[in-house]
Amino acid sequence: MRADSRHHAFFKSGTAVVLTVGALWGALLLLRIGGAGSFTSVSIREINAHGHAQIFGWVGLFVLGASYAILPRLLGTALAYPRLAGASGVLLLAGVIVRSIAEPLSVHAPFLVLALAAAAAEIVAAFLFAFVLIAMMRRRATREPADAYIVAGALFFVAQAVYEAVLLGLIGTAGTRQELIARIGTYQAPLRDLQIHGFALLMILGMTQRYLVPAYSFPRISRRRSIICLAAIIAAVVGEGGGLIAFRTTGESAYAGVMGVSVLVLAGAVAALVLPWRLYDPPRIWDPSLKYVRAGYTWLGISLAMLLFMPVYLRLTGQPFSHAYYGAARHAVTVGFVSLMIMGVAARAVGGASGRWNLGTLRLPFALINIGCALRVLLQAATDFAPAAFRLVGVSGLIEVSGLALWSVQLWRAMHEHESAHAQERPESVTMIQQRVSVSGGAD
Repeated sequence: MRADSRHHAFFKSGTAVVLTVGALWGALLLLRIGGAGSFTSVSIREINAHGHAQIFGWVGLFVLGASYAILPRLLGTALAYPRLAGASGVLLLAGVIVRSIAEPLSVHAPFLVLALAAAAAEIVAAFLFAFVLIAMMRRRATREPADAYIVAGALFFVAQAVYEAVLLGLIGTAGTRQELIARIGTYQAPLRDLQIHGFALLMILGMTQRYLVPAYSFPRISRRRSIICLAAIIAAVVGEGGGLIAFRTTGESAYAGVMGVSVLVLAGAVAALVLPWRLYDPPRIWDPSLKYVRAGYTWLGISLAMLLFMPVYLRLTGQPFSHAYYGAARHAVTVGFVSLMIMGVAARAVGGASGRWNLGTLRLPFALINIGCALRVLLQAATDFAPAAFRLVGVSGLIEVSGLALWSVQLWRAMHEHESAHAQERPESVTMIQQRVSVSGGAD
């Protein structure tokens, strides 16, 4: 495979995952939840298998593909250890496929062993990714703060892979329902913090500074501000996850305060980093992918605002915890931010690869994703007050899947066009060389 289209295999695999065991499976689960009128009506093993496919298959494969394709060019170097890079993708995809089959059945010991074996393969894939990325970074004499974001994101990818394997074992070996609920309540939310605010957020913030800021001619920020924001985000991720575990295991209310302060620090650091980019100023360069970036960061702001408002929401509603509200805030960041940013970056990497935009305006998939995400966030939160909202919330998932499917079709067409163009260039080059040799009589 040519170096400039190496990422295509990762992108194709990622779209295949999201349109099967990723977003589509999630939409079907949501329809079942809506029909039953309860978020606990679906097995936690099924929900976790779907969530795992989204993080490792959809987000993971696209992050790997974009990193291997874009970073060498930005760093002015070749991809380090290309065979290891390819192996990381194979192991990650294999792990996602096996986990999607085995984890829902992991109440049975043989399937739990199979799921754990797949998790081990994913851990190796994460280590390979981090190793290749760090090896490329070390080749540069000068480094930018954005590089530290990307490396930190890769290390969080490793950490969450190990953590998730341990959690899989804890859930699979829970002896009673009470023990299962306690383990999920204590350890699952910190996993999501590592995955979303650690791995995905840091990788996206790093790639935005390295790739999108110069591409869209956004104003650059100072090195000092970028480094301070990175340190604050890392501390916040550790604080929100570690605070919850400490609170659940000790019952000390001070740790709940640590969680609240961590979310506040996270929101402040993201705002301090993103606002100077002036994302919503009139663009200097026309690019259909820009609307995905703008909308993505808007949804990030919404999700962080929802997390900050959650203590007030719980007090107003008199609930110790709201699965509906918390899930709505998570959906705003996973689909609204992470998925839209994946779609924007991948569209730019593929659509502009030939020097001309060949992906169309992408308006319809953009509209469908945003409409579906808005409906999901509003309707899921509304189920706290109006049980009838359960009957409507499933529609949001189908709208999102439709948008992803349309975007995937356009992306595949652009990748095929790019690959076909390069396949035609190579024979022409060989013919020209043969003609030159013939004219020169074969002399060197």
